[in-house]
Amino acid sequence: MTIDPWHAHMAMMVALQPTVLELLPQLRPVADCWQPSDFLPDLAREDWHERVEELRADAAVLSDDVLVVLVGNIVTEEALPSY
Repeated sequence: MTIDPWHAHMAMMVALQPTVLELLPQLRPVADCWQPSDFLPDLAREDWHERVEELRADAAVLSDDVLVVLVGNIVTEEALPSY
């Protein structure tokens, strides 16, 4: 007998449920978790332009490869809850 993919996925989810329920309380509250944007200039502040320039000066010494990895990581981390 062949199990269709939907039922196979459901069976796996049901099998994982006890483990997830056991581990869930160990997660930190969202408010306690840092986000990559916490390290970027706050554009609501009046000195945002100067802070962006400081960030650009610091980033100028990084290779293109490192910058691509950092941007990819920030995009993934920031958008992860919406996936």
